[in-house]
Amino acid sequence: MKITSSEAMSNIKEFFPTINNDLTKVTWALNVHNDEGFHYALEVKWMMIESDVELQSEGFGHRYISLPKIKKYKFEKNGMTLKHFLQKVADAKSLGVKLNFDKINVFGKSIKVLQAMSGK
Repeated sequence: MKITSSEAMSNIKEFFPTINNDLTKVTWALNVHNDEGFHYALEVKWMMIESDVELQSEGFGHRYISLPKIKKYKFEKNGMTLKHFLQKVADAKSLGVKLNFDKINVFGKSIKVLQAMSGK
């Protein structure tokens, strides 16, 4: 998985050569937040998926930790971890991803996950 930045990847045109330098041909699946949405994006062959990342507490008893997870809807029981989400993207080998971090501490907790996935 390549992390899009000015150092890691020069532009979206190289990632999707089939668009023939026409960025209007890039297709987006917005607010992908669960396995069903992810599989639908693959089925429809969207090029890019967009998701929001938030911190969610997990634990037992008095021990809780905050994990970066894909933001879930209120009716959903558990959110997908950022690591699981990025592994699915890496396994697909055909998707780009845009992640939204609404707070700096969310990004801070996500950096290790992003670094671990770099190059996959």
